[in-house]
Amino acid sequence: MTFGPTPLDEALGAVLAHSLHVGGVTLKKGRILTTDDVAALRTAGFACVATVRPESGEPGESPAPRIAAIVLAAGRSRRMGPRNKLLAEIGSMPMVRRVAITALSSQAEPVFVVTGHQRARIEAALAGLGIAFVDNPDFATGLSTSLRRGLAALPADIDGVVICLGDMPQVTTKTIDRLIAAFDPREGRAICVPTRNGRRGNPVLIARRFFAEIQTIAGDIGARALIGANPEAVHEVRTSDDGILIDIDDSKALADAAQSEPPANLA
Repeated sequence: MTFGPTPLDEALGAVLAHSLHVGGVTLKKGRILTTDDVAALRTAGFACVATVRPESGEPGESPAPRIAAIVLAAGRSRRMGPRNKLLAEIGSMPMVRRVAITALSSQAEPVFVVTGHQRARIEAALAGLGIAFVDNPDFATGLSTSLRRGLAALPADIDGVVICLGDMPQVTTKTIDRLIAAFDPREGRAICVPTRNGRRGNPVLIARRFFAEIQTIAGDIGARALIGANPEAVHEVRTSDDGILIDIDDSKALADAAQSEPPANLA
């Protein structure tokens, strides 16, 4: 493999060696540069970029899978009364913004946020972030409708998606990246689930081949049924992240989270 600076005129199809921030969007390490990417880099003033290419006669490596993230943020927080918990301050920022920044700081790209209840307020809380919004007018009929809307919005070249819950603000970027690193459907790791002390948590990374099956899920459930129905495809990723088990469902959990230290990517 050859690593080094590549002039933009020769960068099309090369693999990006380092993540770059370009015009409010992050081009992640391992991305295969497209025509649009090269044009954006040129507009941003880049003359060359660090890339990796196979040498002549050397078999090329399979490109890294393209993994997106969906943040589910459409619910009504009924157990919290009239208050929208996703807008509650956790570590000096709204909970949903903290979750979105964690996803954006990971290797997942692009990041979508599904909104519904109090849509305008949620979008305002996420202002200035490089995310795409997906409206779910059917949010009241259950979590599955938000999941289906989010999947329908994904680009056609996405290989898998990390499903993040808007009320789990203590998950770390490191955990998301560990799921992405473990993902390999060819090796039977098509559904990657984080664990802590033997307990499964969230977020979950799911391969594209299951998207159609998810579209048949109804009610107020997420990917649990899919995981249970496909045990041969599930790979557990052990973590030290307590946040994968902590969702904010009541006032006590909210008060505890408000006093917690933010993940390293938000510190």
